[in-house]
Amino acid sequence: MNRLKVLMFLGCVAASAPGLAQWAPGSPRSSLEDGNATVADLRYNYSAGNSHCGDSGKPPFLCSGVLMRVTQRPQNPGAFRIWDPSPTSARSGGTSFSYIRYDARFRSVAWGFNDGLIMYPQDRRPAGKDLLMVQCAYSMDGWNWFRNTPCGTMVYEGVVYPHSRPCQSQGVTTPQQWLGIWYQPAKYRPLNQCGFDMRRGVANSAGYFMLMLQMKNILAAEGFSEQNELVVTTWPAGRARTLPIQAFFYMPVGVPAHWPAGVPNGLAAARLNQKEFRADTGIIVPIVRLTPPANINDHFRFDFIVADQAETGSTGVVPPKPVPGRCPRYIDSVKWGAINGNQWSLEIKPSACTRTIAADQTDLAFQELLNKAGSDRQWSNTNSMRRQFVCLLTTYRTKASWFIEPHRPYVSHEAAVKANCNP
Repeated sequence: MNRLKVLMFLGCVAASAPGLAQWAPGSPRSSLEDGNATVADLRYNYSAGNSHCGDSGKPPFLCSGVLMRVTQRPQNPGAFRIWDPSPTSARSGGTSFSYIRYDARFRSVAWGFNDGLIMYPQDRRPAGKDLLMVQCAYSMDGWNWFRNTPCGTMVYEGVVYPHSRPCQSQGVTTPQQWLGIWYQPAKYRPLNQCGFDMRRGVANSAGYFMLMLQMKNILAAEGFSEQNELVVTTWPAGRARTLPIQAFFYMPVGVPAHWPAGVPNGLAAARLNQKEFRADTGIIVPIVRLTPPANINDHFRFDFIVADQAETGSTGVVPPKPVPGRCPRYIDSVKWGAINGNQWSLEIKPSACTRTIAADQTDLAFQELLNKAGSDRQWSNTNSMRRQFVCLLTTYRTKASWFIEPHRPYVSHEAAVKANCNP
């Protein structure tokens, strides 16, 4: 089905402008107007057929498709917020999402859950929203809870599955090679699945992402049976106001027919999520009904229904509440410079407040740095950049400028300190 037909199928025939934001105090339009605009934007992103987002190093998920994560409400109300990292994600450093687009369809989502959240495409997020980094992508469920690191090698019942390491690292660049690994003998087929490295700076990451989508379609009914998986670098807790959440979603119970019996009501959960998010941030994120495809030729459907909304708002100015104990700003400025002719160095001028922070605000400071520089073409090797940043923060707090460089290797904190933060 081509893109025009998909647009007509979804009831959306016009492109929407990027950078739509949720309703917040002082918004020029009501939350209901914003909800209708949001669902139009989701339909547009779903129908987009980008094979890249400007060049071969910018995969389609940066500017098209819908990045979604299923969530589960706490059994004890108020125990946690569903948009904060789970304990497992916080420990591992990776958080699982799925990616849907007209050429990336499946009938069910992780764990059989029926509600969650949708993030903006990275390059289409509104101003002031955090940059989230995709580490890798799997055509099917990546079973990352059995991998030694996010996107790493599978270890199951004491057995190491070497073919499960990143596809590019073992020369898997064609459908035939991927299938050859997928069909290797194993107790469970996903144990051999390799994922595609999507980190900044990886050559031809756009082409490999398209290969990931292609493999799901080549698997036909098997591919349609379960979700794909994208692993995103885990973000700091407590950043609800700047997380790039575009919508909360729910799936109607009983659709499709195979839906597990007795699952909690997704709409009730979405309403609670919406209410808590407004209470914490003052922002109303719209609730969208997401109907999965009934068969392999069907499509996801997005609907904004006024009666579904637990929170609505019109216009009016209310100043945002400061967060106690946090810096109002962590990074004053950043600037790239060339060294040795062909390598890059990032000069960072931290705020005065940043020079006094403890370990509990390190993630917040680095997230602000990512927001300022992580989308730049010079940025790569995020793990090493973070290691250098933390080393400088803990060792050279009073220096006027800090310099970190993407060409430097990732080492332990102790090794970085020994190398004066320039390993």
